[in-house]
Amino acid sequence: MNLLIPYRHLYGHPDPLFKEFTYGDVGRRARKLKKDLKKGDYVFFHTSVSVRKYITAYYVVDRVLATAEAVKDRNIVAKYKNPHILEFLSGERTGEDDDVILFGDPITSKILERRLLFNKNLAKKLSLNIKFPKGETETQAIGSATREWRKLTDKDVEILLE
Repeated sequence: MNLLIPYRHLYGHPDPLFKEFTYGDVGRRARKLKKDLKKGDYVFFHTSVSVRKYITAYYVVDRVLATAEAVKDRNIVAKYKNPHILEFLSGERTGEDDDVILFGDPITSKILERRLLFNKNLAKKLSLNIKFPKGETETQAIGSATREWRKLTDKDVEILLE
């Protein structure tokens, strides 16, 4: 399964953490990551910049681990600084949480040097079936339609990679 995931920059919680290709989540979304993603799947991240939407990065999934499991691996703890790991180690998170970390393959995942404008033209090429009602801007329509995670087809992935 391939996903399109929105994000916002949160002070003190840089997640997704693009410089190390990690992304953590909790609850229902964490369970979905753990259950549905497999090695080689794509996860595209999008956000708002000023008054426009952009796709800013994608990960090619290497693995998804429960945070409680990830912190048991000293190599992971030494290398990765994702807030989910740091908060677990400091006691702010517990093993009872449905808390997972997605690790993108560092060779094939990419932070886009030039953000990809996520506008009506691009949206119409994808299988997302986004409606553009009168009275809403493109950004509002795309934002409303992609507030929740969206599944991407293999064809969508090809279009986004081009």
